[in-house]
Amino acid sequence: MTQETTEQREQTSAALARIDQVSNAPAVLAAIDEVQLVVASCATQEMIALPVLARSIRRSVGIQQLRKVLTDDVMKIFMNLQSSSLGFRTDRDRPPQEGAGKDWRPGYPMPVVRECLIEALMRGLQPNDNEFNILAQNMYVAKNGIKRLVMEWPGLTDFRKSLLVPVKDEKTKSAYVGAHASWLLNGKLQKLDLDIEKLEDGQLRDSRLSIKQNFGMGDDGILGKAERKLYKAVYDILTGGNSGLMDGEVHDITGYDTTEGPAPAPALPENDGKRLPASQARKQQSAAPPPKTDSKPGLLPAEVKDIKRHAKEAGVIAIVEACDRILQAAEDFEDVGAVMDWRDQHMPKLREIE
Repeated sequence: MTQETTEQREQTSAALARIDQVSNAPAVLAAIDEVQLVVASCATQEMIALPVLARSIRRSVGIQQLRKVLTDDVMKIFMNLQSSSLGFRTDRDRPPQEGAGKDWRPGYPMPVVRECLIEALMRGLQPNDNEFNILAQNMYVAKNGIKRLVMEWPGLTDFRKSLLVPVKDEKTKSAYVGAHASWLLNGKLQKLDLDIEKLEDGQLRDSRLSIKQNFGMGDDGILGKAERKLYKAVYDILTGGNSGLMDGEVHDITGYDTTEGPAPAPALPENDGKRLPASQARKQQSAAPPPKTDSKPGLLPAEVKDIKRHAKEAGVIAIVEACDRILQAAEDFEDVGAVMDWRDQHMPKLREIE
């Protein structure tokens, strides 16, 4: 055995000892016990059985206790799980396109993560295996999380699901997926059919899952979204519509939050639809008032206009319409994701025009 191998084994042993030391520290063990007690008392099954006011009081006390237990020292452990599929993903896992600077760090600051972690824990989710994501500073349940909540529901067995081939509508850039699920709940069969069905009066009812397609999304991506929505629909049935969960994942956005850290650089100003020379643009920018900071995550209004112009020249109507919705503040996260995907794939980085 070489000296290098011996040193590596010693380093590995020291690292494992450090893991045991941290995970078995009295403060950490006490925090884990307290968290488990709060989570058990605020479990969805427990909350459903309570009157509305009692439910609110218990939830308020639970939040207060978790804020007290999840100190900065304890949160440092959970912060290591951020921006990893082994833990939980965020919409800030990669730097902005136009350079991040040496101070950039992936994910969100500790106060944001703490609040999202508290909500996730109280809704029965775990900070492991990407069960939830943090999007625009809010907690969203991911497919892995909602699937586990369904599969571990008390009394639920024999769960089966099927998803049909997506039917795409190129005009609306949406896809429609028929979905079926069945399960036994305390021995009784329950079913959910989301498809086209003929009613007694001869009319057709379309209850298929509607999936908005991001730019370049294939069938696998569509079916992945549809599966998450199916599990969410089943969970809503199990909870009687009291889940309160918002479902969403990083892939729905692919954007960044510009309230913390550097934001993407805006496009150079235009004059009657033409780019100004960089030297003149800098003069105008230095004389102009600071831009408003209430723009959408990862996209400044000037950049949206620039993307819209390029998409219009390329004849990509779906991206033009998405840009219009963003500029009119009528978009959703998927519009932002589609626009940013198209920009990254089809627009070169801005270069100065001398």
